[in-house]
Amino acid sequence: MTELRRKIVFIVGLSRVGSTMLDLVLGCNPKFIGLGEIFQVLRPDMNRFERNEPCSCGKLTRQCSFWGVVAKRLKEKKAADLDERYGHTLQAFEDLYGPDPVLVDSSKLLDVLKTVVRLPRVEVKVIYMIRDVRAWTISRLNNRKNSPEYFRRDGYYIKKLTYQLGWKIHLFKWGLPFLTQWSVYYFMLWYIQNKQIRDFLKRLDIDYFSLGYDELGMNPDLMMKKIFEFLGEDIIDPDFCSTNSQSHILVGNTKKLESKRRQGIFYDNRWMYRNEWLRPAALLPKIMRYNAEEVYKNIKDHSIWDN
Repeated sequence: MTELRRKIVFIVGLSRVGSTMLDLVLGCNPKFIGLGEIFQVLRPDMNRFERNEPCSCGKLTRQCSFWGVVAKRLKEKKAADLDERYGHTLQAFEDLYGPDPVLVDSSKLLDVLKTVVRLPRVEVKVIYMIRDVRAWTISRLNNRKNSPEYFRRDGYYIKKLTYQLGWKIHLFKWGLPFLTQWSVYYFMLWYIQNKQIRDFLKRLDIDYFSLGYDELGMNPDLMMKKIFEFLGEDIIDPDFCSTNSQSHILVGNTKKLESKRRQGIFYDNRWMYRNEWLRPAALLPKIMRYNAEEVYKNIKDHSIWDN
């Protein structure tokens, strides 16, 4: 008898690559239920359940039909580590929705993916989202400007890196408040982290689909078709409106509840009328070549201008 395996779609990539938008759009298909950045919800030090934050379903955490159940179960498992907490979350998902729906995890972090692919009774399909380095850099600079307190030596950005990298971050964290003001820093960070993700996926021969955020924004019809073909499912909502998504996202893009942004797939083109990326683009041609190869590989074969 064939053992039933829980199917998971894992979205991997850097922050600010459109994973929450894709999670919500996939959640419009009755076959998929997204849970956002599960890892960030389950981290004990983040206290997400105590905060009682709004879920993308419109309810607060304790009233949410999914996360409210998980919160109660994990309250009795205070000593459980992250792997165990993830296992309890999967069990709650199966108890509530049965064996058929596919869970969407947009945690994005490579370390989390390494944990998920090792889980027993799990079949993982990976969507690797990568955003144009110029657009990503502008997004990070905007975040740096709007939330400067996050980038202090004792701020959230440093704590997040410390959690991911351990003691090594203390060797240079004194300079990060300064470095994070520069576009060159984000170009280098983008290149190093994306190469790590791509090399890991290829080394382990993981079944994955590489998706450029910019491709998705510029040609959503083509890219959503390719995504659902990769996942082996049909497109249910051709308008890609996510207002009726059945995803339960606690952690993700802070704009997830804005009704205008959930009317479809919209491309953030603010980088096109900014110039902070010009200098690193000129200084780092290798990164720009990598950007052109990796971000636009799907749509360049379907350009009407090459015919």
